[in-house]
Amino acid sequence: MLFVLIMAFVGGAALIFGVNLLYADLQRNRLQKLQAQLQQEARLVQRERAQSSLANQQLYELAALTGNNLGQRQTLKERLGLFFEQAGVKLLPEQVLLMGVGCFIAAGALGWFVTRSWIAALIMAAICCTLPSLYVFEVRRRRLRRLLTQLPEAFDLISRMMRAGRTFSQAMQTTAEDSAPPLSDEFGFCSDQQQLGMSPNAALRDLARRTGLLEIKIFVLAVSIHRQTGGNFSDLLEKLADIIRARLRTEGMIRAMTAEGRAQIYVLSALPILALLVMSVVSPEHAAQLYARPWLLAVAGTGMATGWFWMNRILNFAY
Repeated sequence: MLFVLIMAFVGGAALIFGVNLLYADLQRNRLQKLQAQLQQEARLVQRERAQSSLANQQLYELAALTGNNLGQRQTLKERLGLFFEQAGVKLLPEQVLLMGVGCFIAAGALGWFVTRSWIAALIMAAICCTLPSLYVFEVRRRRLRRLLTQLPEAFDLISRMMRAGRTFSQAMQTTAEDSAPPLSDEFGFCSDQQQLGMSPNAALRDLARRTGLLEIKIFVLAVSIHRQTGGNFSDLLEKLADIIRARLRTEGMIRAMTAEGRAQIYVLSALPILALLVMSVVSPEHAAQLYARPWLLAVAGTGMATGWFWMNRILNFAY
């Protein structure tokens, strides 16, 4: 009887284990199909973007012939659109503006409810209304930073493939397929533009315009010169990759040496604001004496903004 119970327990455990394995396998297959579908849809969206950009082909060619800079003729809306495109967010400038207005209203109402002071409410609202824009700024900074760190490996891969006999367009396409975002998105979009009829020079100039990175502008300039004069383009790409790696190492050393200064900027900038808000809640009668003199708050805010600006200028410099 005991043997039968043990066998029944083992059989039930094996059955449950098998069912779990079957369920996990089905879930894995479903996730793989969904991932493949999402990649295909993203690819279709990217090709549609490339197709729509062909309408500006004559403009790019004209700019190349006349030597004009497209950035000088862009409107504010176009510059904002480029900024959000570089950030890679699925938001429009109008949406971020509405989010800022919503944060302003919500923070102002909360500040008035907590402190019963319109000055404190205005300060909280002014700070919170910038949060959506700061989010887009930070996402853009991180995306461009990641793109910059991917460039050395991408240039080395293009150089090796061209040494193996592949064309530059084929090397760009393979690099886009084998890389991770955001480099795969930018290089893949550039390759799609060329496959859909845009000239290589115009597609590369559009790549430099979209990213705005100095290293990619140098890369595009090197490709243009190579197409006109010839030369060992593979060695040039390897040297460019070494230069970018050296700049990244230098930047890392500088950021490590200035980490304490950046921390001081954040602490010194946040402490007065936090102290004022805490004092408004804990001791509103003392905060009322300060709120009764708005000019003093304005002078203090101007001094803090000036100090923050100059400390950032000292720590963030060109090299």
